[in-house]
Amino acid sequence: MTAERIPFNSYLALPEGKEFSVKFKERFPFSVNAFGLNIQHNFSDKYYMAPDKAGVEILVLGHIYDPFSGRSGEDAVLEIVEMYSESKERFYDILAKCSGRFVVFVGGKKMLEILPDACASLPVNYFSPAVVNDSNEFAVSSHAYFIREAFSLPLCSNVRSLSSTRFYHLGIRHCPADMTEVEGVKVLTPNLSLTYRAGELRAQRIFPRSNRLERDVNEVINEVSRVLLSSVDCLAWFRKPIFCALSGGVDSRMTLAATVGQRDNFQFFTFAGEGNARRDLLCTKKLSQLLSLRFEEIQLSNVHPSEEFSVLYHGLQGETRAPNVKDTFARQQYFGVNDNFEVRSSISEVSRSFVRRKFHTAEMALTADAMVPIYKRVPFSRKWHELIRQEFATWMERSSFRDVEKYGYDWLDFYYWEIRVGTWQALVLQDADYYTNPTVLFNNRKLIELMLSAPEKYRKDDTLQVMIMSTLDGDVLKTPIVKNFGKKAWFREILESSYLKAYQALIAR
Repeated sequence: MTAERIPFNSYLALPEGKEFSVKFKERFPFSVNAFGLNIQHNFSDKYYMAPDKAGVEILVLGHIYDPFSGRSGEDAVLEIVEMYSESKERFYDILAKCSGRFVVFVGGKKMLEILPDACASLPVNYFSPAVVNDSNEFAVSSHAYFIREAFSLPLCSNVRSLSSTRFYHLGIRHCPADMTEVEGVKVLTPNLSLTYRAGELRAQRIFPRSNRLERDVNEVINEVSRVLLSSVDCLAWFRKPIFCALSGGVDSRMTLAATVGQRDNFQFFTFAGEGNARRDLLCTKKLSQLLSLRFEEIQLSNVHPSEEFSVLYHGLQGETRAPNVKDTFARQQYFGVNDNFEVRSSISEVSRSFVRRKFHTAEMALTADAMVPIYKRVPFSRKWHELIRQEFATWMERSSFRDVEKYGYDWLDFYYWEIRVGTWQALVLQDADYYTNPTVLFNNRKLIELMLSAPEKYRKDDTLQVMIMSTLDGDVLKTPIVKNFGKKAWFREILESSYLKAYQALIAR
């Protein structure tokens, strides 16, 4: 790899004493020695507190804020470390209220806990060679590639074979369960923490820990609206330029509604293009005129990525994201490399019955078999089904996923949250790290829990989101919401439903 700068929000944590190669030292501008680890990183937002009287230290990489209390940055970190010393339960509760994009290291040399944000939008890839050589070493990183280089690991042959199939290239591309493209490296899915103690590295579920409580929809709407307004105020506290990507869809319209009191601090934009010009752009231009937004229509140049950028991108993002290198490079060329916030509007869809709506299905039993064809379109092959099924079965055990149903939640909602969002969306946000600092207002476990507590009839379509928008700023609804993929959406859903039924009949048990 060449000396092209590594993206924002990259990190690699290795045991103290394990030497970094020269290319690592040259690329990571910052380092922290804590918890018996040497942590190299490229974060502009970071918070470290030395061990207190109880020996507890904490490091937070990334921007963090608590919209429920209105605390941002160091104040939010002080709040969570105080709770850690008092009670693990209270610590998990206060962390659940935190938004942003971050990873938390907390504890000491004898016991360390590593926790990602609500949707693991900042990945925690982890590896322990103890299974091979009884070593107590382990590594965690934003990118599986860094761990691969540190331990000279091979690429995962199963993922490489899967990514070469035609079916893999239909729709979005991400690894099944918690696999990565590097052999032996796993990614920590949302709602889990990673604990290192007595030479053992173990994932454990931290949410849900109590039964789902169905709430009155108006109570949900009022609280969610309050928190979203506070989230925007917290973002403004960081004093960074804030850009916001707008589409014609419901999720970005919710973000727009939440900015009602801070719009002078936002620069909104929509990418022009063959598809967008007929769908998103027409809608967002009307909205910008109606609401007097600072708005820009962006036409990206059709430029070929430099060799240095391509090598870096392919090395870090792997074959899964390889087709996106041109678009990512074009955005970097347009925006430059700046520590701004770029607000995205993904994750909101977790609160909708997304999987049921996509596949037109009412009930599905919680099994590893059922997870295979809804992970993505996979080949009609018993060989591939069994391989992927086993990965999901192992992940279910490792993540205690059956607890989701035990606490009264729909497992399909959590499957979307933890697999689709926790793997694919995390990779999408990492594309933005090459030029800016992406963030999502809905990346908050308590906020998602609130929206999931609304009665099902409000979550089966866009009703809940529309009601929240009406409360925040009804003017954002003065132009029609554009359904994703326009008129093709209905046809796509029928195809997805037909695929699932055929797969279940021919392959799944």
